[in-house]
Formats: sequence, C-alpha cells, structure tokens
Amino acid sequence: MTMLNISPARRMSALHAHLFAQLNRRKAELRAAGVDVISLDMGSPDLPPASHIVEALVRSARRPDRYSYGEFSGSPAVKRAFADFYARRFGVTLDPDREVLLLLGSKEGIYHLSFAYLDVGDVALVPDPGYPTYAAAAKLAGATVYPLPLKRLSHATQAGASEAAGDVWLPELDHIPGDVVARAKVLWLNYPNNPTTSAAPLTFFEHAAAFCRQHGLLLVHDNAYSETGYDAYRPPSALQAPGAKEIAVECFSLSKAYNIAGMRIGALVGHAEVIKTVAALKSNVDTGAFAAIEDAAIAALTGDQTWLEARQAEYRRRRDVCVAALRALGCLVALPQATIYVWARLPNGETDSAAWCQAVLEATGVSFTPGAAFGANGEGYFRIALTATPARLSEAMARLADYLQRTDGRPISSSPSAPDLHCEHAILA
Repeated sequence: MTMLNISPARRMSALHAHLFAQLNRRKAELRAAGVDVISLDMGSPDLPPASHIVEALVRSARRPDRYSYGEFSGSPAVKRAFADFYARRFGVTLDPDREVLLLLGSKEGIYHLSFAYLDVGDVALVPDPGYPTYAAAAKLAGATVYPLPLKRLSHATQAGASEAAGDVWLPELDHIPGDVVARAKVLWLNYPNNPTTSAAPLTFFEHAAAFCRQHGLLLVHDNAYSETGYDAYRPPSALQAPGAKEIAVECFSLSKAYNIAGMRIGALVGHAEVIKTVAALKSNVDTGAFAAIEDAAIAALTGDQTWLEARQAEYRRRRDVCVAALRALGCLVALPQATIYVWARLPNGETDSAAWCQAVLEATGVSFTPGAAFGANGEGYFRIALTATPARLSEAMARLADYLQRTDGRPISSSPSAPDLHCEHAILA
C-alpha cells in the first residue's frame, strides 16, 4: 500500500480513543475464547419500543413517496408533534416553525450547536463528571473546555452511613472564576444526569437561567432522560424555568425516552435565534431524517404513553437488583430517581476506575464503564447500564461478589492482553 504523505487535521488531536470501540474489540476476543460476557457498559436500550411505534415505521416505510430527501429542519408534522409533547408534558409553549429543529439524534445536535456558537478562545462550561460529547464537540470547534465540577450532596442514608440514597450532583455556578465566566459562551447541563443518575429540581434550573442571563451565556440542557423517572418521579424541563426561552435551548432525544436509539431522532427546542442559527449550519452539513422515522417519532410522541409505566417497572427491577447487590458488597451507591444507569463508588478503597473495570472484565467477563471516562470528578466511580435482564444482572453481581471475595481487597493488576481503558473524555453513550 502506498504511504499517504499527509497528516490529519490538527483538530483531530482533540479526540481520544473511543472507549467502547476498545471495549467491544476486547469483548469480542473474550467471547471468541468462550467467555460468557455480560455487557453493562454502553447505555443502549435492550428493550423494544411500543408496537404502535414500530407499526407506524413499517406502515410509512411501505409508502413509495417516503424515500425522497426530508426537509432540513424536519417536516411540519414532526415539529408539531414535538411542540404538542412539550405543551402536554412540561407545560412549555413552543412555536413549531421557529422553536423546534429536528435532530438526527441529540449527539449530532451537540456537535452542530458547538460549531455554530463556539470560536477559538471561547470557553464551554462542561459538567464533570458528564457526557463526554460536550467536551469533545467544544474541542473540535476550537474552544476551551472548563470542567465544571459537580458537587455530590448526600441527603438521606439507608441502612448505614455507607449507603447514600438520594444523592444530588450539582455544579456550584457562583464559584466559577470571574475570568472564566467572562470568556464563557455556553453552559451545558444534563438532568437527569448521565453518569451520576442525579435529578435536579426546577429551582436549580431557575438559578441556572438567572446565572446565564446575568453573564450573557447560552444555556443548553441535554434532556435525554426525562422519560425514565422511577416511582412517579417526573423530571422537569429546563425550559419550565420562567424566562428560560430567552437564554436557553434544550436537546430532547427519543433514544432512551422511547427505546429507539438506533433510529437517531430528537429535537433542539427553545430560543428561536439559536434554532435558526443551528438550522443554517445543519442545512449545509446534512439532510432531514428519513420520513418513516419521522412518522415513528410522531407515533411515539403523540400515541399511548401508558406503556412507559411497564418499561420503567422493568428498569426499576433491574435497578433494585444492582443497588441491593452493590450495597451488600459495601459499595457506596445512591438509588437512582431516573436514567437507565447505576453510579457506584469503587469497592475496597480502589481509586483507579479504568484499571479496576479492566481487571473485572478480564476476571469475570462483566463489562462496566469506568467513572474516569466521564471526567476527573468521575474517578473512583463506575457506571452500570441497566441493559440486561434482572437474571443477567443478578449473574453479573454474583460474579462481581465472587471476584471481590477472591481478591479480598488486594491491589488489582491488569491483564497484559487487556485494552487500555484510560482515556480522557472518551466519546460514549
């Protein structure tokens, strides 16, 4: 093969190895060697969407007129469906023509918004721990990332001081240095939160909106998990804060909300000028969604919502299996109010989450996500995705218990054949 005598663009140096690409390769190797791998790392829903969503997709896909290019910003029907959903679910009024922009999944929206608003020298305020795409998008756009530490506030405890329940991880916005705020342009928030599972009250969004208004910042809320609340908890939208639409937009994804991650569809909603700007960028970069997927999204947003109760009951069973097992093992873990994850402290005083997760995978065939992949403040934790049946989760917890008993808290040593899971802000779900 002839050697290519050019180098990648300098912006590529802002990207780090894709953690899940490494994990998937190693898991494939283990499976080929006969290991029964239980994958609890990537937050990819394993449960199917409701039948009426699938039926809408199939019915639309059979129509010969559904295969042309879609409208750049989304069809009027799908934008109206998002607006109606926001009115019904959050009490937020949206103009579907000016305040709703269809996205090919929220990750795409995160990148496009960053390129539309961040210049070299600008600062993006990014939660730490947090979804790594916020930082990766800002860096690719040439901006500087300021990791905004989320402070863990422990409320009640259950059955002992080491078993925190109801933890809230929030940024202390008023503690951001003045020179950083002066250069900042965008504040990213994400509640219910990935990876910590923390929920945020509406009063916090009110404070965040006031802070952004005071300092001339764009507030961007990634609302990916609002439909995954447990025990009648209904997470709010940031746009419910009074006057929020004057300074804020929100990404709403159907991936976790309706179990259709592979369809890649969502919306950016809120401030009309921001919507217009991002739409202009998108019109030069991509095209609209496949019409059949738009019709499936309409069915999801406007159709029967009661099936979500059974879906959440299943996730609750999974959550409870993991939380009970982890607490029995002495791990500090809060009971999530929402999301499809469990966020837990490493056991036995371990401090290197990447090395620990690597060792567990090699020894047990169970794959977790190291907390350090979500930022420096995630170190010392690991994330479990509730993407397996209760029986498989029980098996995973049993293997973990056996591993911890065998190692008896001794320092871990990674297998030389294992992938290096140390990666700064890996891009993951």
